[in-house]
Amino acid sequence: MIFSLTTPVTIQVKEAVEGTDIPVAFGPVGTPVDSGIVKSLREPGGNITGIQARSFGMKGLEWFIKIVPDLKNLYIPFNPDDKSMAFQIPILRETASDNNIELYEVTFNSWEEMPEILNQIPEDVEAIWQLASPFWAPYFDELIQAALYHKKPLMSHESEWVEGGALVSFGLDGEAMGRQASRLAHKILQGMSQADLPVEQAEYFLSINLKTAEALELKIPGSVLRQADNIIR
Repeated sequence: MIFSLTTPVTIQVKEAVEGTDIPVAFGPVGTPVDSGIVKSLREPGGNITGIQARSFGMKGLEWFIKIVPDLKNLYIPFNPDDKSMAFQIPILRETASDNNIELYEVTFNSWEEMPEILNQIPEDVEAIWQLASPFWAPYFDELIQAALYHKKPLMSHESEWVEGGALVSFGLDGEAMGRQASRLAHKILQGMSQADLPVEQAEYFLSINLKTAEALELKIPGSVLRQADNIIR
């Protein structure tokens, strides 16, 4: 059995096992149907199924507005060649437009450009948005420290980033994803056909770092804190 992470890797794995009976489970993948990974969410077909992680942009931005009430300009670095990022941008643009928020989009084509991008965060943006992508991992500390240095709230896509100092995240939790993936793998190893196992939806969590909020002199509304799944004090 093979377990794959992210859309690009899962596409390659599917191609590699084509014509075999090797079972594949994936997660998280944003659009498994549109990406050609499965035939449908209810009936994946073939020998592959997994976990879908829809874009958290719409709901995530709603939370961010409650936490940063004066949010009007949002700084977003992204690589248009990154499929994970490219999938999220249109949804975020639409949601931002509906809430009268301007997106300050800064594109880059290689990760070598990241230090310069993080050092040139404009003063007139109120916050930073981290598009979900596995390729942020090498810049974990750099992105968090840049946000703190420029005193900008950072919205991330994983709770681990909040534990590391980002202000807030609405998205995946690594441990929860691991448990969900292991349950799915157990079903497959027990003999259930992947073709008949519906693609599952990832669980999303709201995490807030109150230490970072204090450093940014930002008061988190009690109504938001009461709904948070994870609070760093």
